[in-house]
Amino acid sequence: RGFFTAAGVLAAWLELSGCRLAEHLTKADIDRIEARRHRLSDLGGPWDRVNQLPAAPFSIAVLRAFDSTDLPTGADRGVAADLVATSRSLIGQLYESGDVDDEDVAEKMQVLVSLPGHVQVSALMRAIFSTREYRWVSHYAIHQPKELRTDTAEVDL
Repeated sequence: RGFFTAAGVLAAWLELSGCRLAEHLTKADIDRIEARRHRLSDLGGPWDRVNQLPAAPFSIAVLRAFDSTDLPTGADRGVAADLVATSRSLIGQLYESGDVDDEDVAEKMQVLVSLPGHVQVSALMRAIFSTREYRWVSHYAIHQPKELRTDTAEVDL
């Protein structure tokens, strides 16, 4: 669940800057994303926006979609706007922490939120789909894909 929270998506956006595909992600990339997610997550409580999943219509659509072109019209822009707003609120907190690493993250986040809107949307969607794909591939490498059942249960109603 954590990788799909605002903190998880923003961490992927920061680490990947939207330029890496799932097949090129390594365990080290995911470890850096996770470390960044934990730090961003620590900036808010469990009910704060940074620790919440995107709105249900978008979350479900992302799980069902093959890629961002398969999303409902405007869903990507809506969630991107929400994540950029969350980023803007985190930038101040990162600067205020006084930690040098946090200041570096705040500066990188400032650059990302300053990008044109269509670039933000595209980069965020690549980050979301790349990390989602990596998680799925990792899951199936451990648990093996399940065979789909073609028979149906006969039930007397």
